[in-house]
Parts: sequence; structure tokens; C-alpha cells
Amino acid sequence: MTEAIAHLEPVNIWFVKPFHLSGGRDIQVITAADLPSFKLPKFNIIQAGVENIQLMAGKKFTSRIYVLLWDQQVYLFDDGFVVVHAPQYEKGSTDYSIQVDHRGYESAQSAVEMRLASALPAFDQTMEKATTATQKILPVLAEAIAATSSKRYILLGIDYLRLEDGNIRFIEINAIPNFVHSPKINKMLNIPFFEHTMRIMFGLESDRFRQIA
Repeated sequence: MTEAIAHLEPVNIWFVKPFHLSGGRDIQVITAADLPSFKLPKFNIIQAGVENIQLMAGKKFTSRIYVLLWDQQVYLFDDGFVVVHAPQYEKGSTDYSIQVDHRGYESAQSAVEMRLASALPAFDQTMEKATTATQKILPVLAEAIAATSSKRYILLGIDYLRLEDGNIRFIEINAIPNFVHSPKINKMLNIPFFEHTMRIMFGLESDRFRQIA
């Protein structure tokens, strides 16, 4: 908490995340004013909030790319998905439904919406920025990459936010990402991802992966 209070850049909101849970479960959003009296729960981390984000129809959305670590090499898949939250975004809000909640994305009747990342404007530029950002964090993944072989692999889901200026900000690396989403995302993204993962591993050609390390 001391490091958060002494953060060099002004940050209005902070995300408190249990690192053993997924899907947004038990995440809290607190204000900078809450920091001095806040007690960080066990097995939680605290993360500075990002507020200069792009919106979609006035709503917050998060994006994910897929990365394959295999045989000491790193591959980036050529598409990903975005999750558009249901409520209108309010800068500075600590409301869980605005900042975090994306339950119900698998249902066609849900107000939470999933889209292919490739359907968004400036997708090619965003993927180039995601490639560069992934390459920059390779030292963090060095131990995991070194543990891979021709028979050992890791599939990562890296979540990021698109910023107002067109840049991106990584917010989370999922070592056990969920691959059960809406029927459209399952069919057009997840199934092809696994197909081409197997193609890479069996030495077949794949036009969906880009080797970045």
C-alpha cells in the first residue's frame, strides 16, 4: 500500500484483485482517498486504474489477445476479442458493474456484448502495438518460455485497454484463460486458435500465428 500511496503519477481509482480468481470475481475498486486506511486482503494485489480509455457507445470495453509459448518460441494469434460492459462509463466511478462486471457475455440476450477484435476500427495498428507490447514483457515471461519444449506449451490470454490516444495498456496476463465464450467467438476465434495451435505443434503451415520471439 505504501508504494500505491507514493505512486508518481496521479491515479484516481485502484483495482484490488485476488490473484487466485478469474472472471472479475471479488475484484474491488477503491479511490485514492481510500488508500491510507485500506487493508489489502491476503492473496490480493493492487493495480493503478487507467481512465483515459477508448469507449464504445459510451461504454467501457476490455480486449484480449492470445499468445502461444511453445518450444522456446513465442507466437501471437492474429485476432482476439473485446468485451463491452453493459452500463455507461463514468470516469472515476468505483461501481463494480461499470468497471469490472462482464457476467452474461455468453448469452445473446445479455447487455454485455462480445465482439471480434478485428471488427474494431484501427485493428491492424492496435495489433502492431500489442505485438510490440508483448515483446517488451518477454523478460517477465522468460522462465515460462524456458520451461517449454516440443512437448510442453503454455497458452496465454493477455488483457488490455485501448487508450484515447490510440495506444494500449496491458492490464492482466491469464495463464489459464477461459475459452468458452459466446457461440460466435467460440466458432470464429477460439476453435481456429486451437486448430492453428495444433498446426504449429505438428509442423504444419499456419497463416494465423505470427512468431514474435
